[in-house]
Amino acid sequence: MAEKTFEMNTILGENSTYEGTLNVKGSLRIEGNFNGELNADSLVIGKKAKVHADIKAPSIIVGGVVEGNISENKQLTLQSTGRIVGDVQTEKLSVEEGAVLHGKCNMTAK
Repeated sequence: MAEKTFEMNTILGENSTYEGTLNVKGSLRIEGNFNGELNADSLVIGKKAKVHADIKAPSIIVGGVVEGNISENKQLTLQSTGRIVGDVQTEKLSVEEGAVLHGKCNMTAK
């Protein structure tokens, strides 16, 4: 079965800041600063992004900084520039050399 792909339909730019709850049907890319709660089908956190949030998304790529917990995740990719400070619940985890994960990681198989 082919994996579901998502169209990038929401972008928070590098010079942008958002506070609150953000729910996205589809893909979200964050290049700026975000504080609050995130729910998306697919999430990309850029290398310069700073996210202070609890995140629920099936697919996440982290290239920047995340401070908060990640749950309801099927695939988490932590790039070499990425840093997560918080607990992670995921089915699949990919960590590149140089990445930092400071917290508990609970991996569940489905």
